[in-house]
Amino acid sequence: MISFFRSPIRNPHPECQMNTTQVYSYITNPMMAEPMTSELRKISDLDTRRQYKSTMFDYVTFSGQFTYRSASNFVQHTGFFCFDFDHIESPTQYELLRTLLIDDPLLRTILLFRSPSGDGMKWVVESPIYEPLGLSMNCYVRKADVVRNHKEIYSNLAKYIELTYKVKPDATSDVSRACYLPYDPDCYHQFPLGVPQPANYEAIIEKTRDKQESTPPSSQRVIQKYLDIRTNGHQDNYLQIESIVQRIEQRHIDITADYNQWVKIGFAIANAVGAVGSSLFHRISQYHPRYDYNQTERLFASCLKSNNGTVTLGTLVYLIKN
Repeated sequence: MISFFRSPIRNPHPECQMNTTQVYSYITNPMMAEPMTSELRKISDLDTRRQYKSTMFDYVTFSGQFTYRSASNFVQHTGFFCFDFDHIESPTQYELLRTLLIDDPLLRTILLFRSPSGDGMKWVVESPIYEPLGLSMNCYVRKADVVRNHKEIYSNLAKYIELTYKVKPDATSDVSRACYLPYDPDCYHQFPLGVPQPANYEAIIEKTRDKQESTPPSSQRVIQKYLDIRTNGHQDNYLQIESIVQRIEQRHIDITADYNQWVKIGFAIANAVGAVGSSLFHRISQYHPRYDYNQTERLFASCLKSNNGTVTLGTLVYLIKN
């Protein structure tokens, strides 16, 4: 559970504890932060904007539960890490980065939403390792050690993100770090697995170990090139399907109730973007009441193997419209 605080930012007393679905509901509900978000984005003066944000926006501490927002009043780690990306260059870069982060093979996205100012992004991921955070069964790590371990894990994950995507998240690694909650109807959310993936953390450490960065090229060029490689040159198809998936996620709609239609969707995605479409297929399938990860994975693998090109992206668009 995540500690939720009412504005202003100087208020250190949590009002309640929220799960990620409740945070998602808050962010996507226009009755909550939409007026403040709209007003903030009209303010051009940076100092005035900063003051308005600190006064008007409710906030959460994604990584920790607190009785009072300070390290000495830390109760428990949540198992989540929040990364803040400021001043993203363009709408195109935002969409490309959003797509890549959601599809990251080593970090599971729990929430991803636009920052209150509109030119940044908040990315909340599930920690791939629980033991140092005191979250494993029969694990008795002292709270002071959890706070210290949080900083170390955050630093490793942030380095992995920077080396992989050539964008640098905010360096603040305090477990009590506050995150303002804006209005974003396009907020992405998926349920936590609640199961650590230590092999993923080992891969992250290995990927970042002993790497020396040279001066990186334009982050937008890197992201576009990376996405083009991942999609085997079908970047436009990938972004079109991503747009469809986002609309499904906004409405939590199940379009896979009919088995034959579910198979057609799998074939359409496999034909349009190949193996990289697996995560897209899962995101479409997740709203079926009997969704099963392994069954979905097996069906998509079969679609890749048996694909003869007769079910196209147009079929998916037609199914969505109807």
